[in-house]
Amino acid sequence: MAAPVFAEYGAHATFFPCGNLSEYDMAMITKLVEAGHSVGSHTVSHNKVPPQIGNFLRNWLFIFREIRPHEKAFSRHGLHIRYFAYPYNIHTDESDKFLGNRFSLVRSGARSKYATLSRGSKRLDGTGIGEHYGTDIGELCDKIAYIGETDDIMCLFSHAIGPGAKSINMKTEWLHQILETAKRFDVHVLSFEEFEKENL
Repeated sequence: MAAPVFAEYGAHATFFPCGNLSEYDMAMITKLVEAGHSVGSHTVSHNKVPPQIGNFLRNWLFIFREIRPHEKAFSRHGLHIRYFAYPYNIHTDESDKFLGNRFSLVRSGARSKYATLSRGSKRLDGTGIGEHYGTDIGELCDKIAYIGETDDIMCLFSHAIGPGAKSINMKTEWLHQILETAKRFDVHVLSFEEFEKENL
C-alpha cells in the first residue's frame, strides 16, 4: 500500500477502486479517507464508457451497473463518490458532459507526456506513470521541479504502486522520488478534493 509513503511526505492522492467492493475493500477505503485522501469510482466492470452510453436508457443502465454499486457501498460507510476515472482513459465529448454532470471531477489520460492542465477544467488529463507509459523518472522529476517555478498543474496516475512494479504500475521507489522532488521544490501533491478547493 502506498498510503504510508504519501504520509511520510505529507502528501495526498485520489484512489479509484474498480470491481465489486467487499467490506474489506471498504475498510481500506475508509482508512484512506480518514488519512486525508480522496476516493472515486473506476467502474465495476472496467469496460470502456463511450460504447455504454448515448441515450436515456443506456445512460441509466450504465449508472445502475457501473456506478450505483460503488455509491451504495460508499454510502453504507457514510462516504460519497464525487470523482471518476475513465477505464482505459477513453472518453468522448458526450461522456465528458454526461459524467461531468454527475461528478465534480473526472480523470482521463493526457495525449502528451507530462502534460500540464488548465485551471477550471472538470476533466483532469493525467500522465500515466509506469514502464508501459515510457516513464523516465529523471525527466519526470525535472518536470516537477519546473512546475515549482511556474505554478503549473500536472495530474499523475498509476494503476498500482509497489516495489519493483512493472507495466502500468508505479515502482514504490519512483513514488519516493516524485514526492521528494515535489517537497524540495514546494510543489503541492493534492487529492482531488484538495485540488478542487484550491483551483475550482
